[in-house]
Amino acid sequence: MNPPSDFETLTMAKIHADQGRLGKAADICRNLLNQAPDQNQDQDQERRGKILKILSDLENRVAEKGRRDAGRLAPLFEKWLGLVLARERLARLQKIKTDMAPSLPLSKNGV
Repeated sequence: MNPPSDFETLTMAKIHADQGRLGKAADICRNLLNQAPDQNQDQDQERRGKILKILSDLENRVAEKGRRDAGRLAPLFEKWLGLVLARERLARLQKIKTDMAPSLPLSKNGV
């Protein structure tokens, strides 16, 4: 982990979370946890407790989002796979048609 920059604050983590950038918010929290402790141990423990709670909430939100996304992706993947298979069948049929074209009898008008 890199040390937090001046812009990596608890407030900035909350802003990222509110905007849906949960991964970035969690990274900021992890960086804040890894920085040197405050001189005052009581304040440091309180600060770390806040950060841990926010990080836990973020990780729960990320997990929930993953479950929701998985539920939406499965039907899309199934549809995509069906389209891929249909495209392959169409390509095979077009090849058969092309291969058979020279051997098809011509009609009276040459078509």
